[in-house]
Amino acid sequence: QRRRPAVTVLVGAAGVVVGVVVLSGGGSWHGPGLLLTLVVLTGEVLFTVSGMGVTQRLGVLETCVLACAIAAVVGAGISTVASGGAAWPLPTPTEAVALLVLGVLVTAVAFCGWYTCVSALGADRAGVLIGLMPVSGLVASVALGAQALTAVAVAGTALVAAGCAVGLRRR
Repeated sequence: QRRRPAVTVLVGAAGVVVGVVVLSGGGSWHGPGLLLTLVVLTGEVLFTVSGMGVTQRLGVLETCVLACAIAAVVGAGISTVASGGAAWPLPTPTEAVALLVLGVLVTAVAFCGWYTCVSALGADRAGVLIGLMPVSGLVASVALGAQALTAVAVAGTALVAAGCAVGLRRR
């Protein structure tokens, strides 16, 4: 949108980052973990920024369909070149369900939801919502009994929520 993010967005984003660090127990900020974190964050920024123009021209649903079609064709081509006929095994019923869930819910629905949010809020304000991903992971882990709810996790979640509230505030 060719504008700088508001100061409240930057302050909110900083709060979200601190909250995620606290939520994850301080994190492991060295070696491969740090590198992969930087790669993921860079990918998220590029994904959001590069899709804005196309989404504004075509619309959210059309951009989603186009991106998924391009990804499917390119992925099929690369796997065929890399693995030949072994790239096309017939999936088991469980694998077929997993492919449908990943292809439809995780990719298409999430993509449409994200770009609808970005279109409504702007890339800067929507960006602070990325901090909700670790919070939702915590909620799922606690609900499944895979993780205990600790005071540190609650404090981190509160910091993420405060950062989101500040970052989403209108000027």
